[in-house]
Amino acid sequence: MKKWISILSIGILLCFSSSALALTYYFDVSNEFGTWQGTVPPGYGSVEIEKGADGFIYFTVTANDNFFTPSGPGLTWDKFYYNFNDQKTLDTSLIVVTAPGNWNVDITNRNVSMFGRFDYGTHGSAIGSEFLNPLTFYIADPSLVETDFAFANADGYLFAAHLRRFASIDGRDSTFLAVRTEPIPEPATILLLGSGLLGLYGVRKRRS
Repeated sequence: MKKWISILSIGILLCFSSSALALTYYFDVSNEFGTWQGTVPPGYGSVEIEKGADGFIYFTVTANDNFFTPSGPGLTWDKFYYNFNDQKTLDTSLIVVTAPGNWNVDITNRNVSMFGRFDYGTHGSAIGSEFLNPLTFYIADPSLVETDFAFANADGYLFAAHLRRFASIDGRDSTFLAVRTEPIPEPATILLLGSGLLGLYGVRKRRS
């Protein structure tokens, strides 16, 4: 029995170490509409962080279009704020926004609505008639990992973003959204772990 527990423990560690650590966070607070009242997910939207095969860190910021009905050209993100591991250095020149319009990245030192201060901000301008949902960008630094961005600010928020161009809800057609919950592992990570455990069980049965 003890031998089986040891094998199981090693298998779990191997599954986690060999899998990509994809993290998904859900926007659960809005400065206009309050705390999300439904189940999480889907929240007001999501932030997905994943390390690609090239070693870069990829962000995908998506609005929940079942809650926000697009208007005009469609739902549009124009600001996204995040924190960073203060034990490392983030080179802002390696942040690449794959979205229409002109974008800039800066070190943020101001309050973002009711959600406090964040380490970095990505701001878009001149989006014009383009809609932008999801917002995608990546950080071309293979030395970073997903959890380097899993830090809450002094007010307890991990991420914040500004969404606009949705059909009016009680007279409001734009909002700041924020994340203050822990990440939820993606199904792929859970499936990989399950496959590893089944494989170990099969090996044990075969030997016995």
